[in-house]
Amino acid sequence: MRKQDTQPCQLEIKETFLGFYEIKDHSAVGLTNQLLLLLENKGIDLKKCRGQGYDGANVMSGIYNGVQKKINNIQPSAQYVHCASHNLNLVINDAVSGCREVNNFFIILQEIYSFFGNSIKRWDLLSNFSGESEVTLKKLNPTRWSSRITSLLAIKLRFLDIVKTLTEISLTYSKRVEQTEALKLRDKISNFEFVFICVIMYHILTNVNYASKNLQKKYIDLYEAATLFGTLKFKLKDFRSNYDLFKLEAVSICSKWKIKPIFKVKRQSKYARHFDDLSGSDLNECAEKRFQINVFYRIIDTVNVQISDRFTGMEKVSNLFNFLQPQNLIKLSEDDLIKSAKLLQHCYPDDLTKHFPTQLINAITFVKNDITEATTLKDLADILLIKYSFMECDFSDVNTAILLSMTIPVTVASAERSFSKLRIIKSYLRNSMSQERLKNCAILAIENEKAQTLELDKVIAEFANKKARKVYI
Repeated sequence: MRKQDTQPCQLEIKETFLGFYEIKDHSAVGLTNQLLLLLENKGIDLKKCRGQGYDGANVMSGIYNGVQKKINNIQPSAQYVHCASHNLNLVINDAVSGCREVNNFFIILQEIYSFFGNSIKRWDLLSNFSGESEVTLKKLNPTRWSSRITSLLAIKLRFLDIVKTLTEISLTYSKRVEQTEALKLRDKISNFEFVFICVIMYHILTNVNYASKNLQKKYIDLYEAATLFGTLKFKLKDFRSNYDLFKLEAVSICSKWKIKPIFKVKRQSKYARHFDDLSGSDLNECAEKRFQINVFYRIIDTVNVQISDRFTGMEKVSNLFNFLQPQNLIKLSEDDLIKSAKLLQHCYPDDLTKHFPTQLINAITFVKNDITEATTLKDLADILLIKYSFMECDFSDVNTAILLSMTIPVTVASAERSFSKLRIIKSYLRNSMSQERLKNCAILAIENEKAQTLELDKVIAEFANKKARKVYI
């Protein structure tokens, strides 16, 4: 938990720990040594580390030789949690790459954007059909899959305008290449399967994008993230039994776009049949059944399985601290609370004493009326650490357990936002910027809110005095 500043803001950049540091050895050993050296230089004891958060790169998250494992060998209490935002992005990436039809769907979306975006004349023609609409074609984000909902929404809302523009280009433009490409794109999007996949991916990405946005909140905790994924899994599982509803929505859209709601019959590959093979000719002959199994069920099942598998580690850590949530402190029995407290004390023997279960029961009894008003773990921390600060010695283990829960990272999205500033700060105009100045400029950009509270006149005067060349006697 971040300690609030009680004194006026001072410009002491040299004493800060934040910043960009040069890495020469990008192996797990090199990164670990660089991290340990940095902590040592700043006087930070690694034994106080209780949480690690990285992306899914093997060099960072490897369970045998990754950075997280090497840190965990030094400090076993440093729990590793795979960044939930990165993990959720990989869920959609794996689901799409595993289905050829859906992968081709996104390729077509990119082709449409490239066709219009690479020509001012074609883009202007599309704008004439669209009018002053705020929804325009968007380029597919190559890394953040959840954000592709904006590209998909643009196609869904401006479909008729796109078809009209492609038709006019194919009829009026003089260049044969443009005419042919426009006809190909129009044929690719003017079929029922394209519309059906558009409906499926719109609903999936809408729910995933909602979860992704919430995971990037500044003060999200493990319990909130686990609840968020539980809701997401429930909705996606419910999608699987609603094939008819998705089809009905696709048929309704096709009626507006004047597309025949018919599945295209494709030539099936022939395989050698053996005497013990099950008969599957009925499934292969039905185009709709093939689409339902190979596309609809496949994409939804892949997403569900990936979410269950990829977030097992985070759920395991979250379950250790779930009993500390205000609603659970009231709902659970004393026996269950004592059992959960002993389990947490066993996992953190250096931080929690054997008196932790007893302190927890006493704390609940003492602040029972206030707990009913708390909704999050942060609210509970404010009650114990601020309102009842005079009881800190009596509930020391309870306060420590709450702080531990709030310390373990959920995502590294907040930290990685600094990389978006890196390209702005060190552009081609500042290509000769030194490492020290880059770090200091980055801190000013990252801590923008605090930097705005500085009195610039005093900062300028202090800077001028330090850089003054004249010496007054």
